[in-house]
Amino acid sequence: MRAALVLAAVSLAAPAALEADCASAGKIVDQAFALEVRERVALLESAAQECPTFGILEALGESHQAREEWDDAERTYALAQSHLSLEPEAQREHQQALLLYRSAQIAAGRHELCRAVAQYEEAARRFTGTEEDEARAQMQKVEAEWTARGLSSAEIHCALSTQLRAHKDYCDGGHCRLFRDASVDIPVQFATDSAELSADAARQVNEIAAGAGSFMQQGYGLRVTGHTDKRGTRQHNYRLSKERAHSVAVALAASLHVRLEDIETAGKGFDELKYPGDTPEANRLNRRVEVALRPAAPGAIRGSR
Repeated sequence: MRAALVLAAVSLAAPAALEADCASAGKIVDQAFALEVRERVALLESAAQECPTFGILEALGESHQAREEWDDAERTYALAQSHLSLEPEAQREHQQALLLYRSAQIAAGRHELCRAVAQYEEAARRFTGTEEDEARAQMQKVEAEWTARGLSSAEIHCALSTQLRAHKDYCDGGHCRLFRDASVDIPVQFATDSAELSADAARQVNEIAAGAGSFMQQGYGLRVTGHTDKRGTRQHNYRLSKERAHSVAVALAASLHVRLEDIETAGKGFDELKYPGDTPEANRLNRRVEVALRPAAPGAIRGSR
């Protein structure tokens, strides 16, 4: 994932008073990119002072990341975020996805795996092509580590909160162009061809209830969606995924002390594989349930900040 936007950003239309400064900054950026990424900080800081475009700031943040200067990188990306409104509208969605990807890298570097998984997933939803593939590959790597030991209620709450913030950051002036439920793939693991909750899976459901309970008190509902790996027939996997979602919903309702009908369920079979391939690890992560928050009433939380 290279900072390909840098040189283009320097040439974007700018107020006349800044044009000379941006031309000078462009030469500094050229010099910076002749160096290794770790060595670019001083030059890019100079360029950013003269012409603080999104592209230059994003490249500066990437250089801080390469030096594991997480706080400096985070502050720089916050400045880049503040400049999004000055960029051409056609580029903003990609730039927002790029900032989510960078934030996920920082979270992974700090070992904040719950945030890293959620942000990689949201970035992958917004990217296309090779960038989407790269975001999903990084997400799989972090998620494999994150889910191997099971998630705590605090981590589940963190992941759901991160998804909510990612959605709210995507809103423009308080009006959302697109609403996506805040969701996280919870590692309620099932044996191959089974919908029965193991003892470990039951403990994980209790952690989900503890992590999601406060959101339900804020007016959110729950949707539980079952998934399978790609082995077997479509009809069989569709039925199995619905049974898995039902098993989790029954356990959640008991733990949360709500009615079963208050939890929406669905099964997708292998129609929405999270990871490609037929490796044991890909199959394990695809054999999952997804727990999503949804507004209790249409538009109830739409555009909130």
